[in-house]
Amino acid sequence: MYLLGALAHVALGVLAPEIYARFADQAFVGVYTDVWTGLVVPNLWIMQPLVTVFEFGLAVALLWRGRAVLAAHAAGAVFQAGLVLSGPWGPVNAVLTLVHVAGLRSSYPETIVTVASRRLQEVA
Repeated sequence: MYLLGALAHVALGVLAPEIYARFADQAFVGVYTDVWTGLVVPNLWIMQPLVTVFEFGLAVALLWRGRAVLAAHAAGAVFQAGLVLSGPWGPVNAVLTLVHVAGLRSSYPETIVTVASRRLQEVA
């Protein structure tokens, strides 16, 4: 999901950067819209690439192991919680926040590639 999000930010930044100005139009609270239009939109030249790198980093860290995965779950939970009031997708962001919080209760001794490889060998 985060890898697709990063790619979407690259595409939107190149093809339709004006969409970012309208993002918070449906926010559940006016403060969110005010912060978005007053802070994010005027600084989009730095914010959009930062979010792209952040989401790409989360994608990589979630596929890794150990503390990297835990750090990614913590960062993802904060990120998703910050989006809950952003508008109609807020409930989805709330669920994703809970998924990340639940992910903090696990340990990740192996990368996802190692786990998937082993399972494929077991099936074969």
